[in-house]
Amino acid sequence: MKAFQVHDLWGIIGGILLLIAIYLVLKNSGGAVSLLSTTMTNSNNLIQTLQGR
Repeated sequence: MKAFQVHDLWGIIGGILLLIAIYLVLKNSGGAVSLLSTTMTNSNNLIQTLQGR
């Protein structure tokens, strides 16, 4: 594919930075998932409380 062809040094640097960013997101996604889960649980409890259930 043309999108993955490296033409110059900036393309190589951009590819390396992209791989590092993907690695960091995957490495730290466990904390993000638990944070989202906690937030959704708390918001669900708040909605049920406001509805009087």
